[in-house]
Amino acid sequence: MPSSFRWSRREYKSVLAARRELLGDDHPDTVATRHSLDRLRQGGVVAASHLV
Repeated sequence: MPSSFRWSRREYKSVLAARRELLGDDHPDTVATRHSLDRLRQGGVVAASHLV
């Protein structure tokens, strides 16, 4: 597993945890982050612009 993939997955997990705590599971930003993490896990390319 390339280090950039591990870094990306770790960052998405961190952002997802923060968004769940602050915004809740059903907030659109939380859902988008969860979707992006799922795509990353499946080997898809993910645009990270919504994380900032």
